[in-house]
Amino acid sequence: MVPVDSGVAFKDVQECKMDALLKHSFHVSNLMVQASLCRGLVARASFPWVEKFLASLSLSKAASEELVTVQIGAAFLSDGMYDHLRAVAKSMAFGVTTRCTLWLKGWSGDVASKAKLVRFPFKGSLL
Repeated sequence: MVPVDSGVAFKDVQECKMDALLKHSFHVSNLMVQASLCRGLVARASFPWVEKFLASLSLSKAASEELVTVQIGAAFLSDGMYDHLRAVAKSMAFGVTTRCTLWLKGWSGDVASKAKLVRFPFKGSLL
């Protein structure tokens, strides 16, 4: 690893490629978070819409049952969004940990210090 103004540059081509791939993976995960949030928020917003339709319109029993089915589907999508966000967040944390480990590989410090730095938890603003 060679220090440069914008961070570090890896001497090994493979390490440089791994760092670039991990960076791209992080950006793709960010796009997944955005898409999941949009999908989940629209699904969650459909709850009051369905409630308004059910309360304001005189619908047949079959139509009311169909709207309730839409509401159940929206609840399923909303719950899935939270699960998806949790999984993507874990994936992003693993990628950050991997990049940190890759950066520390070339550091001339002792092994115990490197291990301690890699084990730092991801909590709150500590990333």
